[in-house]
Amino acid sequence: MAPELEICCEAEEHLRKAERALIEARPAGPELQKSIEALQRLAILPRGERSEEFPGALRRIQGIVRILGHQTRLGLNLCLGWMQFSAEEGYGLNGQPVPAKAPARSWEI
Repeated sequence: MAPELEICCEAEEHLRKAERALIEARPAGPELQKSIEALQRLAILPRGERSEEFPGALRRIQGIVRILGHQTRLGLNLCLGWMQFSAEEGYGLNGQPVPAKAPARSWEI
């Protein structure tokens, strides 16, 4: 296998592990760091002849990164929703939760 494809497969594997970690509500940072390191190694490879499969490998990585972006945005929205729910105040003009004057003691009503 060509070196660039090996590195792409390694980065893709770590990105998929990060994707699973986010789904399971586990830290994804270590896997993301490993994928970044793999892609940095890819960036310093000589840009000579690349294999025909290389563009497809990059598109797969791009697709996984796009999914990770959606997952993080959904996670952020979930956290903001829980903040609003616990604050019991609603949303402000900027669309962000308005904090309560005194924090709620429990999410139970």
